[in-house]
Amino acid sequence: MKRILLLATLAAACTSNEYEKGPLGVRWKPPQGVKLMSESQEGAVTVASFSGGVEVRRVPSPALPTSGDLDALKGQLLEASKMRVPANVRSAKEGTIPFGPVVRWDLEGGDDRTLLYYLPSKDAYLLFALTTSKAAFDRRADKLELSLSSVKPAP
Repeated sequence: MKRILLLATLAAACTSNEYEKGPLGVRWKPPQGVKLMSESQEGAVTVASFSGGVEVRRVPSPALPTSGDLDALKGQLLEASKMRVPANVRSAKEGTIPFGPVVRWDLEGGDDRTLLYYLPSKDAYLLFALTTSKAAFDRRADKLELSLSSVKPAP
């Protein structure tokens, strides 16, 4: 029985979905069930696509301020990152997570909603996005937001 428990514990440790050695330059533990599907480059922008409608983009550009006109900031970030999200802003607010200051947008369009987070750093910035149906949005957005507390610069 102890051997089975030990093997189960080892198997769980080996199947961790932590993102830590990729081109995004961060360590992150995505929500349970969210797995890395692909990584690619769109020009200088690094794109990591995860299951469940999660996408992370790294833009090698000096950070933009997290205060001021948040609609203008969103436009600049989306243009530079080439990310496509719904256009209607339900809410936008500034905040802080352990990684540092952030801006959060709740967006909607058609039957979808998107949670968009901007995480600036010195030489680049990250955009975390979750796009899902309106019916599943609240539950899935909560899990993504909780996971953002695990984002750290890669060693």
